[in-house]
Amino acid sequence: MSLFLPWNWSEYSDHLDIPNLTTTNWNKYSGNNFLLLHTWTLNNWTDYWDDNYWSQIEINMVNLAKAARDSGCAGILLDTEWYSTKSPWSHDDMGLGHTLSETQAKIRQRGAQIMNAWQREYPDITILTTYLVKPIDWGSNEWNLLPYWVNGMLDVIGPDARLVHSDEDAYNYCDTTTWFNRYDELKVSKSGLTYLDLSNEKKWNDNVEIGKTLYWDKIMTINPNQTMKDQWEHNAYMGLLTSDQWTFVYSDTLNWWNVPIEEQPTGCNLTISKIDPSTSEGLLRAKEKFFANQPNGWDWCCNNSDNSTSKDTSVFVIINNTNPVTAIASSSKGIVTHVDFFLNMVLINRDNHFPYVLNSSFVPQGTYTAIAHAFDSNGKHGTSQPVKITIQEKENEFT
Repeated sequence: MSLFLPWNWSEYSDHLDIPNLTTTNWNKYSGNNFLLLHTWTLNNWTDYWDDNYWSQIEINMVNLAKAARDSGCAGILLDTEWYSTKSPWSHDDMGLGHTLSETQAKIRQRGAQIMNAWQREYPDITILTTYLVKPIDWGSNEWNLLPYWVNGMLDVIGPDARLVHSDEDAYNYCDTTTWFNRYDELKVSKSGLTYLDLSNEKKWNDNVEIGKTLYWDKIMTINPNQTMKDQWEHNAYMGLLTSDQWTFVYSDTLNWWNVPIEEQPTGCNLTISKIDPSTSEGLLRAKEKFFANQPNGWDWCCNNSDNSTSKDTSVFVIINNTNPVTAIASSSKGIVTHVDFFLNMVLINRDNHFPYVLNSSFVPQGTYTAIAHAFDSNGKHGTSQPVKITIQEKENEFT
């Protein structure tokens, strides 16, 4: 269903089937499910200025959050793409005669209204989004009002609620370094967040998480070759490594649960039921390595001259949980030029000389996940295993 449907959802079982949601035994999936909410618009109905329209939407969103809570879901998956309808984030489509600044303010108001509705019944709700930010397209009128909706949600978000940017741009990442850099752009340097209101910066730090999305159709096929399998496993591992909590798989065609065509949601075309075992095997291997604090074993490298990509194992790096933390790095095809040290995906320092040492002198007390990323003279790179370390502020020691 779409957020913008302005009638009473409780009167339609196919809109919000609360009895089935709340009585289904989700077993191991409990706490890891989300109720999907679209943002496609009703071309001549969506009106940010109609208070009656939004009063009904608010009621629907309260009921949706209650259903998510009572069915054991983590929250709501908000798909901010509008597909073939008018964009809800476009002034051209949604201004309705109002100025740009008036429209920005009104959309911010509605974002706050809906966030309040969600957390009214579910204070610790997680709103998992396909795109919380879309910096690549900020120059496009189709997306340029989404920041005001997001700032509205942040204006009122409670201490226990979470917003997740699932970074669907990860569909197209062709080099391991991009996975590292993108986290920095969104969470650390915030270079991709020029629209963020300064009053919401602390809430962005405290309440927003970075997730990752894997797109099966971009990498895999029903008969994948070894290169496809290797990239799939690499991307699954990097998704886990560079997200705060949530990584999920999306496909336009995979019919995981063998849902008959006539029972599939409108717009779906889930035609592939015979799924090659390497799809799940790659995900499971990546998960096992990550939770065992093991390295993936290879990086993915992009050749800028022809945009080709390939698996690369030429750079080896291992991080040592010593005091201070050090890394050992080598390259079979060149000379190691530097090692970058990360704590919780934040770049702490770069060391250009052996022995490669993490500089923790300015790091606050706490427990962190440390990672080393080594580079050689040929532009190749390798990623270490993740290591849990504890920094004691007074002595500045690791335990």
